[in-house]
Amino acid sequence: MFNPEMMKLAQEQMSKMTPEQMKAVQDQMSQMSPEAMRAQMAAAQSMMSGISPDQLRAQMANTNIQDMSPEEVARQMKQGQATASAQASYKISGAEQIKQEGNALHNAGKYEEAAAKYLLAKTNLEGDASPAAATIIKSCSLNLAICYLKTGNNKEVLQHASSVLETDPSNLKALYRRGLAYKALGRYKKALVDLRKAMEQYPADEHVKTAVKEAEE
Repeated sequence: MFNPEMMKLAQEQMSKMTPEQMKAVQDQMSQMSPEAMRAQMAAAQSMMSGISPDQLRAQMANTNIQDMSPEEVARQMKQGQATASAQASYKISGAEQIKQEGNALHNAGKYEEAAAKYLLAKTNLEGDASPAAATIIKSCSLNLAICYLKTGNNKEVLQHASSVLETDPSNLKALYRRGLAYKALGRYKKALVDLRKAMEQYPADEHVKTAVKEAEE
């Protein structure tokens, strides 16, 4: 959130705008998607985070919006929207590339290295609420669960599988992998809950049936 001083400065600047400039700004903002609006606000906060109120006031004085035409105000906002959109796309593309590198390492049996890639991809998308980011984060979480199963880090399996099940409680891979982790940790009752839910979805799956049988013994 902006601090009170920053909000005061923004209000001061807006009070200097003519009705035509205000209308141009409002028209431009009405065409922005919620995601673009959030991205632009985040960029503005990031830009101002290291600037003191006096520095910001001086910066605003150098680019006084009162001296800008409505067209220039709209152009500046459109440019900011395009920049924010490009940055978001770059961030998503970068995370997807890192995930693919993790997949290659996983397929080569390098599970620890693969896990590091998946963690990096997730970290790079922290705070991004877009559907594209959510898809990559979910995929990386599932992949982390299988990597940690392979390396015996069962508590990590619980963490990442559970993060998927929070929003997708019927996810087969998450249920199965968390069930296996619970079983490996000797927590058989919890293991059976997950594994039986998985078996309800795929009753013919031999891997799930075997895991249920082992947890019941």
